[in-house]
Amino acid sequence: MTEYYLRRDIFFCSVQGNILFVNLCRDSYQLLTTEYASKLIKRIPSFIGKDAQCDYGTLSEENDASYSAEQIVNTLIDQKILTTNAAEGNPIAQVNVEIPTRSIFEDQPIRSFIAPADIFRFLFASYRVMRNLKNQSLDLVIHQMRARKAKKRAFAATYNFDEAHRLTHAFKRMLPFLKTREDECLFEGLALTEFLSYYGIFPTCVIGVVTDEFGAHCWVQDRGCVFNDTVERVLDFTPIVSI
Repeated sequence: MTEYYLRRDIFFCSVQGNILFVNLCRDSYQLLTTEYASKLIKRIPSFIGKDAQCDYGTLSEENDASYSAEQIVNTLIDQKILTTNAAEGNPIAQVNVEIPTRSIFEDQPIRSFIAPADIFRFLFASYRVMRNLKNQSLDLVIHQMRARKAKKRAFAATYNFDEAHRLTHAFKRMLPFLKTREDECLFEGLALTEFLSYYGIFPTCVIGVVTDEFGAHCWVQDRGCVFNDTVERVLDFTPIVSI
């Protein structure tokens, strides 16, 4: 049986029975509506998402019963979304991120101070992320951050949540001194993740999307706790990438 992979610059999520493919490097997306999503899932079960109990029998306005699962797969290959070459892609797997229930972003820090080492590490983390986003593709930046996180996390002890609380607020207080970027939330999420890693704290940087009017957002969380945003806001987005 043929194995299929997502190309390295492609990410996906299942939203209300639809499958959304996003190319973060090109800032482009393609939505596979419910009927076609159901055919693709029957051909490649790895695309089943957390809302798999949705009514996949519902027909879209673009209904075309003659469009087979094989044709859908071949089209996705032609559009460079799928590949059969493992060297060119990643395994197809739905992002698994815990639904957040609280946020330290809205809490007052337990110890509201910024140490000299915090400033140095903030500048270093910010410069590193700025440089990488400027000189590398986003999928490469994500791959490198995942690799560094996996390597460092193997030797990390359980972190102090109060210290993570303080550091996140310190980061947010220093952030306005940097020049604002167009992709501000992406930069903030990656830089905060990098910054906290210098203290042995390894939360998850999440990129989520909405499909009504396509939009993306990035935030940082650890299990069910959001670090740099509100729970209400991030719940509007479906996670598509986790770092």
